[in-house]
Amino acid sequence: MKKNLEKGFEGIIIIFLAISIIITLFGKTTVEAKTKTIEGTRIMNLTQNIKGKEYYIGCRVDGCSKHKGKIKYSEKPCSSGSDLKNIYVEKKGENGKTYWKTLDELKFTSVQGGCINKNILLLSFVDKGKNEKGDLTALVKINIKSKKVVKVELVKGAIEQNIDTLGHSNDFTYLNGKYYGAWYQENGKEDYSNKIGEIGAKLKNNGVVGKLDNSAGAAVFGISVYDKKNDVFAMGIRQKNKINGKLERYIATYKSKKTNDGIRYVQQNKIISLKQNNDYNVPQCMEIYNKKIYLVKYFHNGKDKGKKIKKIEKRVRNKNNIVEVYGFNGKLKKEYIIKNPKSIYVTNEIANNNSGTKTVKIKKSLKNMKWEIECLAHYKNDKFYYVMYKPSKLHENEMGKQAYLYSVNLK
Repeated sequence: MKKNLEKGFEGIIIIFLAISIIITLFGKTTVEAKTKTIEGTRIMNLTQNIKGKEYYIGCRVDGCSKHKGKIKYSEKPCSSGSDLKNIYVEKKGENGKTYWKTLDELKFTSVQGGCINKNILLLSFVDKGKNEKGDLTALVKINIKSKKVVKVELVKGAIEQNIDTLGHSNDFTYLNGKYYGAWYQENGKEDYSNKIGEIGAKLKNNGVVGKLDNSAGAAVFGISVYDKKNDVFAMGIRQKNKINGKLERYIATYKSKKTNDGIRYVQQNKIISLKQNNDYNVPQCMEIYNKKIYLVKYFHNGKDKGKKIKKIEKRVRNKNNIVEVYGFNGKLKKEYIIKNPKSIYVTNEIANNNSGTKTVKIKKSLKNMKWEIECLAHYKNDKFYYVMYKPSKLHENEMGKQAYLYSVNLK
């Protein structure tokens, strides 16, 4: 009798352990996100009507014979492709005469987000830290079907802050015929205003986001449409915890409400409390498609130069951006690690034996350089567009700032 009981208990224990193992394994397969490393397709050449004629936008690579001078456009494309910072802006001088300058020449050196409406990709470029009154924003519209720059305008507004510039724009979205931007104003010291506004030639209908504490370094790092029918946005928020002082990042839904103090975007629900799931630690921007949130993050080492950071740097070399895909229930579903650009070809003219010149293509490596994805915009089906931006050069011999347009399929 005793032996039978012991055998019975042993059987129960074995069954219990087997069930526990199955639950553990099943739990892991449903919780852990699938990670895939992919490479986007660069949109090599863009055109723009400059001075009444269609030209190819040039590159910003040393050694290119077509674009080595001041003129950064050409009748024929070069091997290096179009750099977005060479998009031209038509301006009127004090004498009333029209002149053309590139975004780079006008110091719009930072790419800060965008979105797509039909075939039009809207991108923002900011002269971050270049203007004493505050950061200016240039809005660029590109027809991604025809690959043409169709409009460039410098935004005016923010009158209520006694400043004649639109602040540093972080991300954009499109809802019911209007573009909306998440932005904050820099005026000397960082003065985060955390407002959402209708974006065009002027800033309209500004609304303060929730109860974000400006003094706690709060900012809206991303915005997208969550519920089109009810005019609800999803926003990526960062701010310091008032109790422990640590920086928190989360995604929440917001809806505008008119009050006596103006428009306010009131928080509806907190969807995701963002955690560091992988090597990528800085959320950059976001997009929503098919009830999924696509969050762009990149790796930033900061001031830490310890062994742990060096190991991460080695792991993310040549692939320091990721897109995390979340469901509306807050669960992480997929991760797409995006490879950095590998190389480009530079068009160069060299002398030949017949006292003439011949055109050659020289391969130039882009490896071991740091790139950031500054915009992720959904187009059609699983197709997205993004900007791969090289914000600086790490050493004197490295290529300087670059901004390339890419497309990629994300499910």
